[in-house]
Amino acid sequence: MTPMRWAAIGLLAAMLACSSGGGAAKSGSSVQTLSQLASAIGCTNLDQSGQSELYTRESGTCDLNGSTLDLATFSDSGTRDQWVNAAKQSGGIFVVGDKWAVDADTQAAADAVKAKIGGTIR
Repeated sequence: MTPMRWAAIGLLAAMLACSSGGGAAKSGSSVQTLSQLASAIGCTNLDQSGQSELYTRESGTCDLNGSTLDLATFSDSGTRDQWVNAAKQSGGIFVVGDKWAVDADTQAAADAVKAKIGGTIR
């Protein structure tokens, strides 16, 4: 994700901080950490070097079959939904599960994530 997109997400997330998120999406996968999420997806080159973003517990990027995925884990589904709602303002295809979200750069990448670990495409 570009620095400008992260800045836009941060600004929108701050504006939405007082609003409630949507309904929680359920997934059969119960990952707890970013590295577990990346491993479950099967992506490579996990980069956790950046600071966690607003609402996230952990965030980073990885590669999956030529696509770049933005990964995030959350303390609860409410903060996950707030992050997804804010991030959607900048575009993207999101796959969400219990306390995690993946922002894919293509529909094919989102479909691949969903096929591997479940979740709901938003």
